[in-house]
Amino acid sequence: MPVELSVMRSSILAVLTGTTLLLGACSAPSDDDALKAAPEQATTGQNTAADTTTATEKTTATTYEFALEDYQVSPDIDLPVRGSVTTAGHSNAPLVVVNHLRTFNCADDTFAYPCPEGVDEVRADRGMHYLAEDLAEAGYTVVVPDLGPLWAPESPTQPYDQVEAWAGVVSAIRGELEAANQGQSQHLDDSLVGMTDFSRTGVFMHSRSALLGNKAAEIWPEVSLASYGGFYHVPEFPEDNFSPAPADVPTLTIDGQADEDTSQAAADWLPEYVGQDRNTAALNVIVPGLGHNYINRVLSQREFDDRIDDGELSDIGATEHEEFLAEALTQWFDQTLRGQDGPYPLQADDELPSELAGREASVYAATPAAAEQWIASAPEAQLPGSEAEFCRIYPSMNPVQYDDRCDFVDLGIVNSASVNARVQLTKSPAVVPVSSAGAEALSMHMMPTGSREDGKKETKLEITAIMDDGSRQPVPVPTPNPVLKDATTETSNGEYWIRTLRISLPETVKNRPISQLEITGDGSIDLRAVDLY
Repeated sequence: MPVELSVMRSSILAVLTGTTLLLGACSAPSDDDALKAAPEQATTGQNTAADTTTATEKTTATTYEFALEDYQVSPDIDLPVRGSVTTAGHSNAPLVVVNHLRTFNCADDTFAYPCPEGVDEVRADRGMHYLAEDLAEAGYTVVVPDLGPLWAPESPTQPYDQVEAWAGVVSAIRGELEAANQGQSQHLDDSLVGMTDFSRTGVFMHSRSALLGNKAAEIWPEVSLASYGGFYHVPEFPEDNFSPAPADVPTLTIDGQADEDTSQAAADWLPEYVGQDRNTAALNVIVPGLGHNYINRVLSQREFDDRIDDGELSDIGATEHEEFLAEALTQWFDQTLRGQDGPYPLQADDELPSELAGREASVYAATPAAAEQWIASAPEAQLPGSEAEFCRIYPSMNPVQYDDRCDFVDLGIVNSASVNARVQLTKSPAVVPVSSAGAEALSMHMMPTGSREDGKKETKLEITAIMDDGSRQPVPVPTPNPVLKDATTETSNGEYWIRTLRISLPETVKNRPISQLEITGDGSIDLRAVDLY
């Protein structure tokens, strides 16, 4: 199993591509001729390297591996600046940087740079070449840096700051690619002239690479962020601090529900910032069946599967992981870098998808332009009429009885790192004190408080808008309710995360003054926030 920084669930106890590589991987050549990148021709199609790199229409993708001058992190530490650039003949293509996970970078299953004498390097960057080719075919210039040596130390901050080191390494690559774009590079292929638009950059991050998102947004213009199985900090103590997603950068986080490495860290992390004043969307998508490692071909070829197979995963292998990720990322970057239509809910009135890239998905969505908001963690937050418990779920292996610690649920697993209101829904209304001079949509960020013990298929929720004129207007809740459905299966007692229920307000309520909302029902929910748009 590759070693990643572990992220404790807050609710439980507690590849090489199929093409031929034409440039040596283990050490950087020492002269300019050796540094000149050699193409890696994709297996599909009959185009020559010259054809594929100079065509202006969609053609077979070509990958060029390169090795530049080392980057000096400190007087005693140099890091290689190497990796690949992939194009498919599209001129002025937006740049995408694909950042791989931290895994063993030496063949003896150790972390070291350089590797011990006689031990080959493991190039996890090559495990993402398939993704680079798919994105290139979709019209992007794709850089995949080799981050294996950079990630070798276990600590992200010692003996050097890995985020700052990444910025140095990737900035050197970007600078060389910019030179190649102008026909002035001594190290990259001449066919890269005019291929890349550097005003727009997509950044993909796997696992520990999620640490890089804020830095990328800081140093480059018009960035779009996407992560898979991202290592995000979730608190284990009341004094822990989070680091928010950049408010002006569209952010997509994808978690495999079967991920046993970083679990679903982004699903815990992102709802902490539900009150952030955003001008772009921040989304978390959880996809059943997908794990952590199999989006990287180097790991899948070594059968490093982090998932616990309960008999339901046999039909979801490396191919399914790769196909999902390629389609999901292409759609994301098309929407956020090119302004195309797509499945992602970037605006408050966009419908939340129940599928992504052909797979079932559940969504947490923070979108811009909330008119009014109620947040459970706000000072003096209340839900009049209810006996709501305002509490936070801590890892079960942390035994400290904090004042705000939630009780354990009776059945199932609930995951959240934030303060939520645990509300028992009954016929007697709980008042959500959120008002608006006029709204068109309602979002509730919540989850069931565990699985039902009475066999019912979902937790019933009813919403009533109390208007300024005193009238009571029902707000229809979809049936079945995708957020409050019971997740019990034959092999699981059910697991839950804060998800978003988005409702378009009926004409009797839309754009009319609302004084408050009332919620009734049957069962219990953990409510993080309510938005009126």
